[in-house]
Amino acid sequence: MDKLIKNAYFGLTGKFQMYYTLYVESIFVTENYSYTHIDYIRNVSKDTVKTEKIVNDLKQKKSFNNVIFEVDTPLKWSGKHHFEAFNLCWSLSKNKKHFYACPDCAFWDLWKVNKEGMKAKGFWVMKTYENEWLVFKKSEITMESDSE
Repeated sequence: MDKLIKNAYFGLTGKFQMYYTLYVESIFVTENYSYTHIDYIRNVSKDTVKTEKIVNDLKQKKSFNNVIFEVDTPLKWSGKHHFEAFNLCWSLSKNKKHFYACPDCAFWDLWKVNKEGMKAKGFWVMKTYENEWLVFKKSEITMESDSE
């Protein structure tokens, strides 16, 4: 049975680690594999007390499995969007419509067994003009401005 786990993370980001920032981690778990989207949502505040209030309000809404507030701790992510799956090194396309990676032997073993299920989750493979294989996953990034 497939499962979705959504976590909200608040922690310090920025060049001087001065902004509390919200990232949302969505973990998709299937019977045979899992994958994770991590997205920047917004800078929340420079103030710890104000951020704690926002964190507590979010906890009461119960819209996330976990709400984690890392006081005075830098978040492990930088940038806006991350994707993790199959221990591959994923990149985001310039148009932000999909993530892509070079598959390894472990990926191909999983693909052979779970091809239709993986396709149903939005994964696909394609050979490049250079005769190299890439695996793709449609991103779930909605329209965003460059000023964020």
